[in-house]
Amino acid sequence: MLELVRSRVPADWEAKLKAARLDLLALFRSIDRVPIDARELPRSTFDELVDLDGDYAEALSILDQPSTQYDVGR
Repeated sequence: MLELVRSRVPADWEAKLKAARLDLLALFRSIDRVPIDARELPRSTFDELVDLDGDYAEALSILDQPSTQYDVGR
């Protein structure tokens, strides 16, 4: 049987990643509802938040991949 990445990381990682993504979603929704001009939010900050969400999504998808494809470091 193929060992998945999720079997090599702490059991609570998936929950923590999902919680972090929900926190980011809440932040994005809050930013969207604040009546500010787009120039008031630094573009680099927004880009970093979007990249972070992408990293979380990628990490969640990797949990179900074979552990032989990734150096989990554990």
